[in-house]
Amino acid sequence: MKRLLNILISSVTTIFLLLILMFAMGAATFIEEKYDTITAQHVVYHALWFEMIFFLLILNLFGHIIKFKMYRRNKWTGLLFHIAFMVIIIGAGITRYLGFEGSMHIREGQETNLIYSQEPYLNISISDHDQKVICDRPFSISSFTGNSL
Repeated sequence: MKRLLNILISSVTTIFLLLILMFAMGAATFIEEKYDTITAQHVVYHALWFEMIFFLLILNLFGHIIKFKMYRRNKWTGLLFHIAFMVIIIGAGITRYLGFEGSMHIREGQETNLIYSQEPYLNISISDHDQKVICDRPFSISSFTGNSL
């Protein structure tokens, strides 16, 4: 267990994780160019392995803070640097899971409460004489997905 922890918080692991991120984001750029943005999001940005890299990077940075005793007064600059990266990654995660992408068009001098979502939704409303069934779920059309209901 201790050996695994030492591997997780090593500087080599930090470089390795950052290299994986660099190549994954580069590959996502080429995927987006060849197919579309939705496909790049499915394959890279919204993939579990991509999120796990960020999780491992946070553990790695936290391990560096403890291992190199960055909480001491003479190492506060390194501590601030590591904490800043951790806050950025955690903030991105909060935004990813609790936020949504969209656009709101507001004309000068007007008010609106309408937001156009970036994520496509399939809205189906079926009415019978006394019942109404509504289906509202995210639906993604890309060359990567099967596009089946």
